[in-house]
Amino acid sequence: MSGIKKNPTLRVKTVGGVGYRVTEVYRPDGKRAMLSFGPVVAMDDADAMILFGRWLKLFLVNPHKTLGYKTPFEAVKSMIDAPSILTIGDFRDKYLTYATDVFRLTRNNDINPNFQRLERALTYLAPYAAWPVASFGPDEFRAVQTAMVAYRYRRGRQEGPAKTGDASVEMPATQLNPEKSLTRQSINDHLDQLRRMWAWGVGRGIVTHQQDQSLREVRMLRPGAAGTLDGKKRMPITSEEFEKVVAAVNPTIGDMMRTMWLAPTRPGEVCRMRALEFLREDPSGIWLCVPGRDRIETGDSKTLHTGQVRAIPIAHRLQKILAPRIAACSSPTDYLFSPKVATAEFVAKRFAKRQTPLNCGNRPGTNRAEHPMIAPRDHYDDESFTKAIKKGCERAGVAPFTAQDIRRTSITRARAALGREAAATLAGHADPRTTDLYLLAEVQEAMRAAKTFDAAQG
Repeated sequence: MSGIKKNPTLRVKTVGGVGYRVTEVYRPDGKRAMLSFGPVVAMDDADAMILFGRWLKLFLVNPHKTLGYKTPFEAVKSMIDAPSILTIGDFRDKYLTYATDVFRLTRNNDINPNFQRLERALTYLAPYAAWPVASFGPDEFRAVQTAMVAYRYRRGRQEGPAKTGDASVEMPATQLNPEKSLTRQSINDHLDQLRRMWAWGVGRGIVTHQQDQSLREVRMLRPGAAGTLDGKKRMPITSEEFEKVVAAVNPTIGDMMRTMWLAPTRPGEVCRMRALEFLREDPSGIWLCVPGRDRIETGDSKTLHTGQVRAIPIAHRLQKILAPRIAACSSPTDYLFSPKVATAEFVAKRFAKRQTPLNCGNRPGTNRAEHPMIAPRDHYDDESFTKAIKKGCERAGVAPFTAQDIRRTSITRARAALGREAAATLAGHADPRTTDLYLLAEVQEAMRAAKTFDAAQG
């Protein structure tokens, strides 16, 4: 008869003259294994015992999962020991670790906007960091909402509350901009990230289901809520405004804008268009652009999880713009719209206007750093694309607009010409109701009804 298996203990084992802290455990299949907690010199005894204690609690509850990690350090970092999470600060730190591992980066390795919202939202929990998790209820959640409404951006280039928790620090009135605050939708988005944190805590046994439900008693801010501002949406861009801005930017940015104008693509889809994403074999003469075709044959888009394949139809007018760009790509993986190409176009345009003889002053390329600190990238992103558009608006004397405004205007035109369902398909919306966000559908329907009624009157 086998004896009772004792709990693992931490001991020192010397290998090659170096002491290592190790423990011996029984795996779920009954086999023995030795785990290392690192060299003795890497951690003092007190910290080592704290780490081992945390690991042992996890091992005794779920040995199979605990031993599934490569090291004890990884298990302690990733697994949840609900009884050890006593304060809001502990809860916040554990969720931030989870969020960093799971959704910090998008498919394109950009920082996820939801993760950025989460980081900003967590700064408003700083005053409650020492509170017990069970003591945080709807009154405290409403106080967080009120703090977001009262927040004012600092003057200058400060982009909002810092990660250090300065949302809880009262700034002198002279350093605040009374006209610049969080919008109503932004506040609702921030609170939604905190609600997701509590829902995550329910699944890990950190908070109760009743606590999670109690926070939902705090309603989202509705349009016109006291002290809040709604984000201003620009009116649809006119053809005259669009052409003025296209003429004021470099040819690469101009072609990107025309692409969005003729096909309601997303800004990120235009920025990352590559030659290999285009299918040009259809007998109808219409090309298809399948974003992310190098990763997944049917494309890797934001609506892929709904089962909807994203294929952007390229009609003849747009083909005339994109064909030279595709032909100029030396490799199928090259981006159609590259800052490197845009820089070369800018330099060539400036050189064409040169009046100084070539034997005087700097000649092309003679004053270039071999390894510049800031070099053009191989493709644009949403931010750099929008900055270029806004600079073009300044030069053209046009009210500023963004790349998303171009998409919105393009969808509005498609909605008016094709109808709701066709416009939603063209825009790549998983739900046709999303298309209505880009247009006051009721107004258009009323206009159509008025025309029909007028015709019926004879």
